[in-house]
Amino acid sequence: EAFECVDRADGIALAEGLDEVAFFSGTLRGLCERRAGMLDRAQATLHRVEALRRPPSGFRFSIFLLLKASVAFERGETDVAVTMALSALRSSEESGAFGSIMVQRIVAANMAIAAGELDLAGELLTRAGLEAAGQTAENYRGAITLNEAWLAQRQGKEARRDELLCQALKCARDVRARERFRWHGNAMSELLPLALARGIEADMARALAREFAVAP
Repeated sequence: EAFECVDRADGIALAEGLDEVAFFSGTLRGLCERRAGMLDRAQATLHRVEALRRPPSGFRFSIFLLLKASVAFERGETDVAVTMALSALRSSEESGAFGSIMVQRIVAANMAIAAGELDLAGELLTRAGLEAAGQTAENYRGAITLNEAWLAQRQGKEARRDELLCQALKCARDVRARERFRWHGNAMSELLPLALARGIEADMARALAREFAVAP
């Protein structure tokens, strides 16, 4: 369904000469391809989008940079991905788009954990946690806490990890929060087996593993 939507958007944008719309719909296509595991197609889409006239900054440009970071990350280029994710975050912060800022801050933290940049990840998650207040932002809490649990796991802080993992899995009872876990399969693949082994919200751990096809 997502590919059908971007196909329609591309058709309109190209017919009407709307370069910025074509730039954004192409970026969304690349994110869909990346999510579907079509990395070669996502890379090709990235090259096509780069050839378009694009905005120099702002929300749309930040999503483009997020796509570049995501493709690099999936290809195992974690250091490049972290650098690009931070650039995406800065561009998003300039735009003032709150939802984009929150998503990109958490994603950058996740990539930093994978890259072993644990201090950076901690700083990003702390900032995200401080801003995840109120009805608009509360649904980010689960993804933040999930990554905090993964950070604690990588730091060898088992008691802290278990506490945070319990909180994250409780947050996942809310479908709005649970959908945000989809970005963080790497954290779930490491943490859900621990949740099952330790009896930490085991039913939710199983449900997440099934819903997001998480392999330990």
